[in-house]
Amino acid sequence: MASLDIVIVNWNTGGQLGECLASIPAAIDGSFDLSRIVVVDNASSDGSADAEAPPGLPLEIVHNEQNRGFAAACNRGARDSRADLVLFLNPDTRLEADSLSVPVAFMGSEAGERTAVAGIMLLDERGEPNRACARFPTPRLLLNRMLGLDRLLPRLFPGYRLSGWDHRESRRVDQVTGAFFLARREPFEASGGFDERFFVYICLLYTS
Repeated sequence: MASLDIVIVNWNTGGQLGECLASIPAAIDGSFDLSRIVVVDNASSDGSADAEAPPGLPLEIVHNEQNRGFAAACNRGARDSRADLVLFLNPDTRLEADSLSVPVAFMGSEAGERTAVAGIMLLDERGEPNRACARFPTPRLLLNRMLGLDRLLPRLFPGYRLSGWDHRESRRVDQVTGAFFLARREPFEASGGFDERFFVYICLLYTS
């Protein structure tokens, strides 16, 4: 049975963190071992770090004295992990019944054995798929976006995000969004974790 740690970075999220924590029990079905949930609070001032988790969740809260940024907080939350997998989860997300079991099972399957990071299809407030992955950034793709060519002629000028795919089927992608970022712990640690020079966004480079 695979073991899983969840790391959530919080900074003035209001009631969203509490709602995120409250959604986790429904996604635990016994097919994996949820070892820890670590909330790393980046010096919030709105009291959101005081959110209570449902009874029985293995919750730990780490308080940073100052806002160290998203990447550094993620690394701190994963620092003491001994789980097979580490999920970096945004506090404004809500888990469904199969949000954890399906990607954890994929990572343990023959199809996913060489996968270092997996994401899932995200849904917006209307229940529609939200674009949760992207291509590797290149000067051409960034220029297409800056000039709006990816919106005017998307077939000729592809954009940074994979907007031409509805996310209802599994496929390999260049990048997974940090909202739901499921990583194998050992290669994550071997890579040095997230690059802390990036304050808001996360950058992680794997080589094979």
